[in-house]
Formats: sequence, C-alpha cells, structure tokens
Amino acid sequence: MATSLEHLDDFPVELRKVLESSQTDIQPYLSTLLDLPLVQLQKEPRLQKERELSAGEALQQLACDNYGVLLQASKDVSFVRNKVIYHF
Repeated sequence: MATSLEHLDDFPVELRKVLESSQTDIQPYLSTLLDLPLVQLQKEPRLQKERELSAGEALQQLACDNYGVLLQASKDVSFVRNKVIYHF
C-alpha cells in the first residue's frame, strides 16, 4: 500500500506542517519513509548517519584529490584581483 503526500489530512498536524513546508527535494524521501515497515523505520536513523558519514568522506577525498586545482584557482583569483585593483 503506497502512501502519498497528497493525503496530508491523514497525518497529525505537526507532521503535516513538516511535510507541507519541506522542500521538494526531500519529499520523495519522505514518501519512501511513509511506505517502510516499522522494522526498517527503526533502522533508518543509523542508515542515514552512515550515508552522512559516507558523503562527508567522499567530499573530503574530492577536496584532497583536487587540492592542486583549488590552489591554482586561488592563485588565479588573487592575480586577477590585483590586476583589477592596481589598474583602476
């Protein structure tokens, strides 16, 4: 049985407020949560924390892998800023 966000009247007022004010990018996730069995819902906070850690690690690796590019971009911005400041 699929639960839809179109039937917000079926939910408590507090949950309706969250669902109505939530950004559209999280609504598919909320719809998925509403369809999960209780056992899976109990696991969801741990799974969400694991996803958060994984995303943080991926972002850190991306920054490390592209450190040279970031450094060069910073130098380029400084060079352009100095040219603009001292030529006007």
